[in-house]
Amino acid sequence: MEVEPHLLSAKWKIGWGFSAKCNMNCDFCYSRNLRTQFSRTSLELEMALNFIERNHDRINAINFGLGENTLEELWWILIERIRKKFPHISQGITTNGNLSVEVANDDNKKKVLKEAIDEVDVSIDFGTSKEHNRSRNHVKAFNWAIETLRLCSDCNIDKTVVMVAMKDTFKEDNLKSIINIVKRHDANLRINIYRPIEQGKIGSMIDPIEFYKGLELLLKELRVHCLSDPLISAIMGEKKYRGDFSGIASLRILDNGSITPSTYLLDERWIAGNIYRDSDLHIDKIKDTPQFSMFSNVDPPEKCKPCKVVNYCRGGAFDRRILWYGTLDERDPYCPEKANFLNAIEAMKPLLTWAKNNSSFVHDGYLPTLIFSGEKEE
Repeated sequence: MEVEPHLLSAKWKIGWGFSAKCNMNCDFCYSRNLRTQFSRTSLELEMALNFIERNHDRINAINFGLGENTLEELWWILIERIRKKFPHISQGITTNGNLSVEVANDDNKKKVLKEAIDEVDVSIDFGTSKEHNRSRNHVKAFNWAIETLRLCSDCNIDKTVVMVAMKDTFKEDNLKSIINIVKRHDANLRINIYRPIEQGKIGSMIDPIEFYKGLELLLKELRVHCLSDPLISAIMGEKKYRGDFSGIASLRILDNGSITPSTYLLDERWIAGNIYRDSDLHIDKIKDTPQFSMFSNVDPPEKCKPCKVVNYCRGGAFDRRILWYGTLDERDPYCPEKANFLNAIEAMKPLLTWAKNNSSFVHDGYLPTLIFSGEKEE
């Protein structure tokens, strides 16, 4: 099944680990084996900006993640210069909360934050300081995260709590605690379904039935901004998306400059180029590489073809299928038909209500994710 024609010329969303530095040690980190602690050089900063210069007309948004980019001094220069020269490119940062520490006593960084960043995603996986600090192996993780939410309110920056749906985080009590934080701070909530760090190692995987129970609770408590996970979008009846955007209209830049088609497909076989080694690298060149072009012509698995939502789901998220099964010939591991949960899904559909503030998010269409609104009810 070929990719939608309008996506072939679509602007791209980029996830960028400009720095892999991190001051925490999360139990479930998918990039731990890639992280390095070295600082960027001024030359690398210029090469990064040159990549943007060559491709700015093909870029819609950039989210800085992977490591804790706020620890890298040159990152602050990078986002400031991108904003000044290419103001049409939206910029977001995913932070463990260190953002609030960096700007606490630095007026210039606070100025750059307010002028250059459109959206801040704050990682909070547990709704109590004890559990969150334990999972992050850092005694100030929870306080920093909450302070960052407050900072965003003070700076009038869109803020989102981002959490990973795992067997521990999606327990009812914890999910309710996270929802309370989101509502208290008038934030949004973004959910990423857990992927194994290595193929087949699924230790923290949430049981599909437990995931859908958590989704039901979210639908009862919050409104929906976007369902850009192809599986969840399709089964909930949303027809905005057709399949996964990974490698088609989104890409990931790692801290060493390597480019891959997905946030979670990071080993050598997925590397399609390097912004620090190829001085004229262009997105149109990247999308024609084997690592990217393979995603433009993915037929749904045979078992999916009788399904009534196959034209929208198309088998589910690419990276989940690859990381669980090593192939795209298998259905998404969270397919409700596999879990015999289709009737429960139908019963959940009336719970879906859309947010009134229809914001545009950096992560909408970047990677398979779910974004809910904590906006105050009228």
